[in-house]
Amino acid sequence: MASAREFVLGLNPVIRRDEENRETRMQPLAQYLAQALGMPVRIVIEPDYDTQIAAMRAGNIDAAFFGEYAFQKAQSEAGAEALAVSVEAGSESAATYQSVIVARADSAIRTLADLKKQRVGFVDRGSTAGYLIPRRMLREAGLDPDADIAPVFLHSHRAVLDGVYRGEVAAGALHRNDLLRLAESDPAAAAELRTVAVSPPIPKGPFAVRKGLDRDTRQRLLQALLRIHDDAPDAAVLTGVAGTRWRPASTRSVTLKTVAALSGVSYGTVSRVINGRAHVAPETYTRVMSIVQDLGFRPNAAAVNLIANRSDLVGFVVPDAGDAAIAAYTRGIQRALTPHDLHLVLCPTGSDRETEAYYLGLLDDGRLGGAIVTEWSLETPLVSTLAATGRPLVLLGAGGGGAPVPSVAPDYDALCIAAVEYLRGLGHTQIGAVVAAMETPITRALRNAGCTNRVPIAPHAFDFLRERDPDLSAVIVETADMAMALLLAASATHLHVPDDLSVIALEESWYAGEIAAPSLTTATLSLEAVGARAVAMLVEQMSGGELAAVPGAAVLPVVVPRGSTATRHPVI
Repeated sequence: MASAREFVLGLNPVIRRDEENRETRMQPLAQYLAQALGMPVRIVIEPDYDTQIAAMRAGNIDAAFFGEYAFQKAQSEAGAEALAVSVEAGSESAATYQSVIVARADSAIRTLADLKKQRVGFVDRGSTAGYLIPRRMLREAGLDPDADIAPVFLHSHRAVLDGVYRGEVAAGALHRNDLLRLAESDPAAAAELRTVAVSPPIPKGPFAVRKGLDRDTRQRLLQALLRIHDDAPDAAVLTGVAGTRWRPASTRSVTLKTVAALSGVSYGTVSRVINGRAHVAPETYTRVMSIVQDLGFRPNAAAVNLIANRSDLVGFVVPDAGDAAIAAYTRGIQRALTPHDLHLVLCPTGSDRETEAYYLGLLDDGRLGGAIVTEWSLETPLVSTLAATGRPLVLLGAGGGGAPVPSVAPDYDALCIAAVEYLRGLGHTQIGAVVAAMETPITRALRNAGCTNRVPIAPHAFDFLRERDPDLSAVIVETADMAMALLLAASATHLHVPDDLSVIALEESWYAGEIAAPSLTTATLSLEAVGARAVAMLVEQMSGGELAAVPGAAVLPVVVPRGSTATRHPVI
């Protein structure tokens, strides 16, 4: 540690160095961390990232905020270790920002191509928004940032703005938030600047600690960061922008993911470029390799070996292996994996989160080559982390919140429309429904499909029959079991199916055509086909491809007509 009696924190060298009353603004953060760590905290702001990295390497800084580019250097040169990463509040989506290149509005510079042979202001060679990403933007505009422009380093984002405003440089690259702050504080000055280019979203860099920091201090520091926005909003101002929160950083290297984010392509594409697999468009190859070269990235030999020898096991993490829908999914997944020489590992958790974490850990450490999870796992933050760090992962169900997990789900709207249209084709216009709960995807889909009767709750089949509108001639039932109960209730009340009432179930069953009396008409989505679609998406990820390349054929519903439905008899 820098001192046996104090903890030294390094703030971002280039973001906050222009602010007035800096010492006063830093006090809430120093006091909050001192109380959490049980020792005095001193905050320093080095002149540039290289100096900050050197200080961490020498043990003179215990922790620091880094941009993504600077962190990669700190990791390789000083052994820095990510402790926490910034995410959007209320989700697990990585917090992002953007880089901009601006010029004076009265200048002739309107595109990046106009910057050839011009003086261009940058922040710092270690700045992501103020150097690395703008270099990429210049390359994409056909300029060589090392030969076609004259770089000028001004050491802060606000200094770049001032340099452009005063005409000291023809254009400048900086963090977009600094431009927005200028627009709020001095609209007239901001109006004299023109935004020439804006980058795609850039992942915010981590909060990192020096190598060798003791475990107790690490844990105290992490807990303080996780609570800072709620416990000490004044202190949180210097740790991140409003609307973000901290979460623990993944313990696994995410270097390829970082290269992907900074180069604006997918993780799989970076993997293909790094490992020389499959075809990559020349411009994409150049974009990725330019970021690789700027970062000084060298693929870890063990990581390359892991990718090249990825496990041929695919896990299906489920809360209940005995569920009928899970069994159908499993059959489809198993059949779809076989042509790819991949093998299924069923991972039943018993709805236990610790068991789930164990199985997901098998994906994290490479013992599983990929995994498929259900909507139940959406509540687990590790799922989003695994997806964000490039692990092959697919969700069976609708994606939720900000979880960046590729998903495939049954189309209940299409299923209900198919059932309704089938009944309408038989002449039924007044159609009701029996469902297990008032608010489910099927309930909403039935309403959207035009079911006119109120939607009763099963298993009250007798109540439905007793209270149904006399004009009602057909009913859609959510499950085959509920439909069987309705058929029995109809028989007991001397209601004839299908002459008096046509019945269709939104689920296939082995007994629908053999035991049900009359035999039960069904409209179903093939859950096996949905499982196979999930495998197609997963295999594409495992092979390093783009998800957009997966065929987008829909899983269509199928109606199987049987004895429980018939043409509506005209009312005499």
